[in-house]
Amino acid sequence: MEEKRTSGAMWVAAVVLLLLVPITAYIAGYFLRCEVSPGLMAPEYPPNNRGLLFRTYPTELEVQLFRPAARIESTLTGKEVSVRAEEALSIFID
Repeated sequence: MEEKRTSGAMWVAAVVLLLLVPITAYIAGYFLRCEVSPGLMAPEYPPNNRGLLFRTYPTELEVQLFRPAARIESTLTGKEVSVRAEEALSIFID
């Protein structure tokens, strides 16, 4: 009887780890892989709230990958969060 409980607990632990590890990696990547810069303050935002935040990622693939997280961050913080690719900005530098 105890053997089945241990086995069931191991399955639960395995499932939790299989879900927890990718979600944690996604969230860590969202915050750590980018450069953050504040945007221009728009008049409709209060003075103590910048209102706009740019997250610049190295590649367009990361921009597509992290766009849903930016929408969630916008909803939670009340700031408009814009994600963009560094490679797209490089055409203005050359």
